[in-house]
Amino acid sequence: MRSYSEDKSNISIRVLLVDDDQNSYLLVRRMLCKMQGPFQIEWAPNYEAGLEAIIRKQHDVYLLDYRLGSRNGLELLQEALVAGCKEPIIMLTTEKPEVDAQAMRLGAADFLSKDRLDSSLLERSIRHSIKQYATLRALRESQAQLSSFMQNVRCAVYMKDLQGRYVYVNETCEKLFHRKFADWIGKTDDELWPKPIAQKFKEKDREIISNKEVLESTEIVVQKDGPHHWLTNKFPMLNEQSIPYPLWWVEQRSTSQNASGLRGRFKRSANRRSAGLARTCTMGWAIT
Repeated sequence: MRSYSEDKSNISIRVLLVDDDQNSYLLVRRMLCKMQGPFQIEWAPNYEAGLEAIIRKQHDVYLLDYRLGSRNGLELLQEALVAGCKEPIIMLTTEKPEVDAQAMRLGAADFLSKDRLDSSLLERSIRHSIKQYATLRALRESQAQLSSFMQNVRCAVYMKDLQGRYVYVNETCEKLFHRKFADWIGKTDDELWPKPIAQKFKEKDREIISNKEVLESTEIVVQKDGPHHWLTNKFPMLNEQSIPYPLWWVEQRSTSQNASGLRGRFKRSANRRSAGLARTCTMGWAIT
């Protein structure tokens, strides 16, 4: 994976043009020659050659003409995405708004009218699309890492929105409370817990939202095998205006009536996390 955030003048951007008109290829090549920084262009003269080249995954951006003989660029766009294409695809169309709109719905990074195409417009679209996709890729990787962590950590982790509805629980939470993911999502504490417990949970949530700080507390939840003490770390996720939106909970469980030992161990680990977590979320972990 290559980065385009540094010294763009020394990075060669590899472009694949799929177009059955050689004159269009020559025109695009001349436009690329006028742009700042090195560009490498490869030409695929038909639908089949284009798909084969895309599957090789050797380019940084793809330019697809809409008209490709008996097939069209929208079909190629769909096949490319199904084949796992992760790089931006720009559609070259001919002033058809319905085609442009469909291309964007299907997953194109941008669309350009061949009738109005010039080197400045083409360069802007290519660079913007590459930058946008690099950002989206980094976001997807970050989300995948977070998801993997949440599903493998031996703690009950769950998140609520500001209306008190559960919007996320991890696998440990499902197992500990014997509820499947679908049985949590969209539900409130009133729908999941006995009234006294639900009321305490809601009071804690209101306190977190009001104070916008990490809250550590001990809570008792009665389950089939009896009461369990939970050392809970809850914190709000704050947006750029410091307004909380979802709430995360992190809980550790102790079956002992005296949870002071576990509290001390949990507090030491929570303090190491709190500075970063409090700025972003409200979490709950349960160690079995």
